[in-house]
Amino acid sequence: MKRLIVLSLVLLAGCASARYTPATTPAPELIDMSSLPGCSIGSSMGEIQVEVIFEVRRDGSIAGARMLHSSGDPVWDRSALECMKRWHFAEVPSLEDSATLAVKTRVIVHPEERIELVLGSLVVSTEAEALELHRLLKAGASFDSLAATPRWDAPGKRGGPLGLRDIGRYPHHIRQELRALRAGRVTPPLRLGSEYMIFKRYALSM
Repeated sequence: MKRLIVLSLVLLAGCASARYTPATTPAPELIDMSSLPGCSIGSSMGEIQVEVIFEVRRDGSIAGARMLHSSGDPVWDRSALECMKRWHFAEVPSLEDSATLAVKTRVIVHPEERIELVLGSLVVSTEAEALELHRLLKAGASFDSLAATPRWDAPGKRGGPLGLRDIGRYPHHIRQELRALRAGRVTPPLRLGSEYMIFKRYALSM
């Protein structure tokens, strides 16, 4: 069954919604999305474009959202907005805990088949570490063994199995890599917010 997912998201502006927040704070990256409800307008037009203002907290969660430019279907707008409130942006370290950042965006969505893959991930803080891990994987190192080892500059392990994942939750550049990924293979290092990820696709019988 087809559903609507984000084809692209353009951050038009970032402005402080609290007087304690610097107006120069850059707009954060959207790193986790849920799919949007189906829409009769989208089925005839092929894609939908809306403008939304998100109120983003320091940890990247969304305190609120409002639609500036409608899809033309008020019922869909309300349902889509509720889904968008569960999205997640990258952390905004420059924000105070009590402040939020107003991020004005143009969201472009279109119908796409749902794709679920059994994935594992390695998550690190620097591109240098991600490149070194990728080199080790290409040389024959075990993905699961590397995932079980501690991170260089952060507490906890580097990663592990994610289970069955809907790849529509990831930004477009990561979805492209995951669609082409064959079972048993790994992606190159992919930036997601302030971190770098290497995904492995497992067989469904994992």
